[in-house]
Amino acid sequence: MDDEEADIPEKPIKVDLATDELVSELAYLLKTTKKAVVREAVIEFAESRRPDRDEGGRVAYSALPLDERLALRRPELLRLFDKHGAANPRVLDDEYREHADHLVLLVETDLAMGGGAAPFLAEQVQRMLGSPVEVISATGLSLFNPAGLTRAIAESRPL
Repeated sequence: MDDEEADIPEKPIKVDLATDELVSELAYLLKTTKKAVVREAVIEFAESRRPDRDEGGRVAYSALPLDERLALRRPELLRLFDKHGAANPRVLDDEYREHADHLVLLVETDLAMGGGAAPFLAEQVQRMLGSPVEVISATGLSLFNPAGLTRAIAESRPL
């Protein structure tokens, strides 16, 4: 630790048990401290997601183009879909969008959630991205409009 780091006050962070165990294992394997593991992980996480900055050094999340916000939040979105039994999210081409800041996703939804899955997921994604979102259930399309599903898959790309 250099002199500059020694002057920075430390604050504890809380993590779940599984994360603490993972950090402990990594610290042991790397022969370093848990603090160093967390610091390096946070730096790597931030560098891979931090948008370009303006002359003042700041960028408002809402000012980023939708595709950049989508890329920044992709891992969180995938976890959200998985948590709610949704799979294979796809981004539909621009022709499906009402405007540039509108997102349309095609997602395989859990049959147990019924018709409420798509609106629920749309609301969750909209909160994360700060833009209007429509989720189309690939499961519903496969049941009621197989040709529409084939077309939607052809006109989309994986999230």
